Amino acid sequence: MSEVKSIFGEFENPNAKNEEKVIKDYCHEFVEHHESFIEILIYENVRDQNNRRSINSKSLISNAMIIYLILETMISESIADYKNQFGKTAFINRLESLMFNNVFVTCREELETYKHLIDEKHCEKIFFDECKYIPYI
Repeated sequence: MSEVKSIFGEFENPNAKNEEKVIKDYCHEFVEHHESFIEILIYENVRDQNNRRSINSKSLISNAMIIYLILETMISESIADYKNQFGKTAFINRLESLMFNNVFVTCREELETYKHLIDEKHCEKIFFDECKYIPYI
C-alpha cells in the first residue's frame, strides 16, 4: 500500500522541537523589538515636529533599524534552514505564512509612516557591510 502524504506537510516532527522553539523565540523577539522601535519612532517624530531632535536621534533610529533587519533576516534564514532540514511541516507552513504574509507586511507598513526619520540606505549599508559575519545572515 502506498503512503499518503498531506499537501500541508507533516503535522508534527518530534525531532524538530528545539528548532521550532528557537524560531518561535526569534519571532517573539522580532515583535517585541518592533514595538519598542515604533515607540522610539513616535517619540522622535514628535520631537522632529517640534524641531527638538537630539544628536543621538539618528544613531538611535539607525541602530534600531539595523537590529530590525538582523531579526527579520534571522527569521527568514531560520525558516529556510528548518525546511531544508525537516521539510515542510504544518508548524513551519503556518509560521511562514503568518510571518511573511502578516507580520512582516504589517511592520513594514507601520515603518512607512516614519520613513522620513529612517536613513534606510545608511542602515542597509551598515547591515550588509558589518553584519554579514553573524550566523544566519
